[in-house]
Amino acid sequence: MENALVHEVGDLQQLTSHINLLDQDRSLLGKLRAASLRTIDQITWSAAGDRLYRVYSEAITKKMARVEPKLCTQIALVAVR
Repeated sequence: MENALVHEVGDLQQLTSHINLLDQDRSLLGKLRAASLRTIDQITWSAAGDRLYRVYSEAITKKMARVEPKLCTQIALVAVR
């Protein structure tokens, strides 16, 4: 990622490492800051909502593909009512 340092959720060791890196490498901090400012207009509540909707839709579609076709039809009929 060009505008951030990424770590797994709950990985405090990596988070600490990133914070220390940015403290020690001000050039990297400046590059990440500049890149973030160039892409900030892409980070909106609307964009986040759209992304969340797509992720949930994909998850539901995948889950429904594994369910019996007859049950899918019954669920679809209930949803329409």
